Amino acid sequence: MGNGDTATCRGGELAFIERLRQRLPLPPPGQYWIGDDAAVLEGGSLLKTDVLVESVHFDFGWCRPEDVGWKAMAVNLSDIAAMGGSPTAAVVSLVVRTDEPGTPDRVMDGMAAAGERFACPIVGGDTSIGPALVVSVAVVGQAHPSGPVLRSEPDRVMSSSSPGSSGRQARRWPGV
Repeated sequence: MGNGDTATCRGGELAFIERLRQRLPLPPPGQYWIGDDAAVLEGGSLLKTDVLVESVHFDFGWCRPEDVGWKAMAVNLSDIAAMGGSPTAAVVSLVVRTDEPGTPDRVMDGMAAAGERFACPIVGGDTSIGPALVVSVAVVGQAHPSGPVLRSEPDRVMSSSSPGSSGRQARRWPGV
């Protein structure tokens, strides 16, 4: 589960996730569902989803639509990588505003670029119309043959790019 606006969740995000965990069935042996970077399914398949909402997770006053698209893919791909997995494919759902023609195409340009860069093709999705841009991405991946890296295991430091690169990117946006 993600890092959304927790004001509407009684007790905050972690409490909400715990209520979900209590409500849903337990996974079969060898599978891990709620509480890790991605779900681990049968055969080591990984499944991750995240949602970005305009004015909650991003603002076009300080970023471009292409940046939002890239980020939407990157947050999912990084969680697959954190589990020692490789991405296989992504599906994308967009809720778009009708007053900003061209913006959805530019968001998709950013997602497509990230998908190409990290060998994760976008294979489908859904669209709708709404009051704010909402981008939801689900990525399917495959764990390493030795198994996924779980949060419950001892910490290991891994990097999928050059350390410090996110700070360099953040300096591009003053006031953030």
